[in-house]
Amino acid sequence: MSERGRNLFARITLIVLGILFLLGSLAALPIGVAFTALVVDCLILFAVLARAVPGFRRWRTGLGLIYIEQATRMNLPLPAMLRAAAESEGMGLRHQMYQLSRQVELGTPLSDAMKLSLPSMSPSHIARLQTAEKVGKLPQAMARIVEQERTRSNEESPNLVYQWVYPLVILVGMFTIVSGVMVFVVPKFEKIFEDFDTELPGVTILLINMSRDFAPFMAIIGILTAMGVLVWCALRIFVTRAIDWYPGREVVDAIVIHIPLLNCAAVDRGFGEVCFAAADALDAGMPLADTLDSASYIPANRSMRARVRRWADGVRDAKSIDVAAHHAGIPLLAVWMLGTGQRVSNVPAVLRFLGRYYTNRFSRTMTVIRTATLPVVVFSVAALVGFVVLSLFLPLVKLIQSVTG
Repeated sequence: MSERGRNLFARITLIVLGILFLLGSLAALPIGVAFTALVVDCLILFAVLARAVPGFRRWRTGLGLIYIEQATRMNLPLPAMLRAAAESEGMGLRHQMYQLSRQVELGTPLSDAMKLSLPSMSPSHIARLQTAEKVGKLPQAMARIVEQERTRSNEESPNLVYQWVYPLVILVGMFTIVSGVMVFVVPKFEKIFEDFDTELPGVTILLINMSRDFAPFMAIIGILTAMGVLVWCALRIFVTRAIDWYPGREVVDAIVIHIPLLNCAAVDRGFGEVCFAAADALDAGMPLADTLDSASYIPANRSMRARVRRWADGVRDAKSIDVAAHHAGIPLLAVWMLGTGQRVSNVPAVLRFLGRYYTNRFSRTMTVIRTATLPVVVFSVAALVGFVVLSLFLPLVKLIQSVTG
């Protein structure tokens, strides 16, 4: 099956599974419970669509990137190539290709034309192309972007249901079941034991106290979470342009950059592309500080962007490249290797090595995160279910012993 067929099959599977889960959970349930299950299942289905719809847009944008990469690599006339590509595509991509060809014919820089014509293209890719245009390395930058998008699509599409939908269904389903047990079942145990004048086990008393103390907070958290999921899903589904900012983004990025494993996922790919851009600038004899200023928009993490800008300011203040990087908070491995490259007068080669290293480390980190997501969810849910089952089973054993004794 082709890559296009795998993408389409994965997204159709997501929608079908969501509908089947919605219908199956409503069978043989009381009206109140059925309504709650309907709300939960609608949230799950909405989240599935929020995952699938942007993926379809990204796939369509990826096709456009392939055409542009071929034209830049083979030095073909770009407007004519885009018009020919538009004739072979469906309505959505056809309109975008025609619009892009018109923008290029009007003299708009390619990166700006792509920002206007391909709204779902990420700001990081746009920043890469803007930097590559300044140093004359547009074909190389396009080739890296296309390869990264192809690798991302191949990694995500076959396992999309396994990696995202299944853990989401487990978490939401177990949260609903455990909440129902704590609200409707556990308080009845206390009344039964009062009637038999028997003391509840300690683990059951802990569960009852938790249900009393945290029930209002759980309701508030559940409502706020549902509202947040709805807003996030609506933005993902209905906003076609890539979103680069949301309230509290700077705070979240400042926290993420200090968390092990997550900082690699948030920083490494962007910093690797910054290193590639810096190497291209040095090879082309362009000012490194200006290139770093332009490349500072490549990392998605705002804290990393600020560090790259401080690096550019340090280079502009006549500091050596490794000293400026150290003062800016660039990773120590990069600082040490830049110092070595400066001593042997081969900084561009060191920067390209760092670009490959951090890009590959990003891919390995994302593989670890995707692989570990489901086991972490399963073990967490198993621990929660074991605690609830133990809290319900021990009172039954103690009640039987009290009655028979």
